[in-house]
Amino acid sequence: MRSCFFGDAVFWDLRLRIDVSQQSPSMGGLPSEDQLMQILLVTEEELLAELIAFRLELLGHSVEIKADSEQMLRSLQDSTYSLLILDTQLPDTNTRDSLSKVRSRWSKDILPILMISMDQSLELVELAFRCGADDYLLAPFDPQAMQNKLEKLLNGRRLVSKLN
Repeated sequence: MRSCFFGDAVFWDLRLRIDVSQQSPSMGGLPSEDQLMQILLVTEEELLAELIAFRLELLGHSVEIKADSEQMLRSLQDSTYSLLILDTQLPDTNTRDSLSKVRSRWSKDILPILMISMDQSLELVELAFRCGADDYLLAPFDPQAMQNKLEKLLNGRRLVSKLN
């Protein structure tokens, strides 16, 4: 295991120790074809984006990275995503505006949102949930914790699709 420094935070990069081909999906293995996600990741932090994208791609998901809310909205209009991972600190907008713009067009059933943040304030977490976030992950985080949250969101989305 090696650590990557990102500001004052330390992210553990587990990619050198992962052998996903030998694991079940719930233990970090490759998902079946119906579990694959097209994910939009929005953050201006390059290292964070690379670490998250690497982990998700290793698990078989497709990840598109955007750096601001304008790019995010264009991508959401042009493509269909299974999930949005959204940083609370975007250069061109605030958390409330970002979530409001997305939720005004895409419901939780259509597009689950996982917020990521290095800001540990309870007010920001509460704001994110009030504005439409489905889950929240504080950085630095364990890659397995992120994977568990993504699986939970995907399973919820799949259940809603079956009911409709």
